[in-house]
Amino acid sequence: MFRAADAMLVTKTDLLAVLDDFDPAKAASHLRNLASEAPVMQLSARKGLGMEAWLDWLREQLAAQRARVAIGQSRRPAIQADGQRLHGATTS
Repeated sequence: MFRAADAMLVTKTDLLAVLDDFDPAKAASHLRNLASEAPVMQLSARKGLGMEAWLDWLREQLAAQRARVAIGQSRRPAIQADGQRLHGATTS
């Protein structure tokens, strides 16, 4: 799932002060260890932190998808080779 993710959201970051067993930097490091270049965004809807960056990213993705559709293309979900093997996906 994380190898094929377009982005990783770490939500409820306003609670990090009381959650001593979660480290966002370590989570991002694990994502990078999977060879994923997906952006990592930390959000707190309650405090509004990171929301504008996430909304900007969504707008960019929507514009890119609309451009692909306009020329008759669409983006298939990214499937890694081990995912194909594990889930019986075929390439085409």
